Amino acid sequence: MLTIKPCWPFLLLRRAAASFAALKQKAAARNIPATHVVKSGDVGRTVAGINREYRRVELMITDSPAREKEGAVRVNLPVFGLKSH
Repeated sequence: MLTIKPCWPFLLLRRAAASFAALKQKAAARNIPATHVVKSGDVGRTVAGINREYRRVELMITDSPAREKEGAVRVNLPVFGLKSH
């Protein structure tokens, strides 16, 4: 018997997408455009690529305080870090 379990990053992406769906509804009710993008890699290069692709990026949320500081230095965007419990 073969059992295939979903990998952790896939579950995390699904949970993030579900959370964003609720946020997007609230934003749409106020005529605020919102896009959810998940990418990994070097913070500066990744955000620069997203800036080129989507143009007006207003803020960035990252998963670690170290990346928060790195991103704030390397890109001209407000950077917020998620705190783990």
